[in-house]
Amino acid sequence: MFERFLHNFIEDPQGWQGGGVAARISNPELKYFFDSLGGKSFNGGLYRTVHPADLRFWHERIQLAFPGYERQALCFGYDWLGRAFAIDGDRTEDGGPGVLMFDIGGGDVFDIPANLITFHDSEIIKSAEPALATNLYKEWRASGGAAPAYDQCIGLRVPLFLGGDEEVSNLEACDLDVYWSIFGQVLQQVGPAEEEE
Repeated sequence: MFERFLHNFIEDPQGWQGGGVAARISNPELKYFFDSLGGKSFNGGLYRTVHPADLRFWHERIQLAFPGYERQALCFGYDWLGRAFAIDGDRTEDGGPGVLMFDIGGGDVFDIPANLITFHDSEIIKSAEPALATNLYKEWRASGGAAPAYDQCIGLRVPLFLGGDEEVSNLEACDLDVYWSIFGQVLQQVGPAEEEE
């Protein structure tokens, strides 16, 4: 399980540095994922996995920005732009719960046609550009932008839902919690976009 992912995604030296008590995970597949991969950073901060002790924080972020999804979504990872990936308890893909992507900078929620295993062993390998915005990340790094730490993202200065552009000139390194908190509050005022596929 996750062999193809680990072959294509190299673990970074930095990762989760927090404390606290890890949440109890009863699903064997999720438990294995969090036990073996939780709290790690890969490919220079391109993709990070949630540490079980941070599940509560991700639940609160989803609840603030995308109310109505907090009961069905369990976040397991996030990308350099701060977009969260979660298990969708209301949808099945290839025999397992489907995956949702919460795009805080765009105000969108997307169904990803994968489950936890196929997301890691196929989707973000074969479809790395749409899944992780790899080309924009390369542009960001080439422009002198730093790789984000576990608790950071490279966020949009002006979100897409307020007319911002997804380009390097509209990006900045920021605290992940602050980014989700501010944009989550703005989304409460303007309302998120409809779910897309």
